Amino acid sequence: MTDPISPQALSELIGSIYDCALDPSRWEETLADLMDALDGHNAALSLNDLRHDRILLNKTVGMDPQLLEHINKHAPRSTPG
Repeated sequence: MTDPISPQALSELIGSIYDCALDPSRWEETLADLMDALDGHNAALSLNDLRHDRILLNKTVGMDPQLLEHINKHAPRSTPG
């Protein structure tokens, strides 16, 4: 079991997420920080407009390119509509 995240580290991560709302180019760095803080192996963030069948935001960190290809290949079948 990993140690819980410190309040200071959590506050910094929340600040980083807020900064991403202002500057979306920061998502990869922030996802990497979240992944490290939570002792993860990969992280992904996706925002999809299902009404117009388009991806608005798709950021990943630590994901194998073959896994991403597999996910992208099957993503259309996993959305309603």
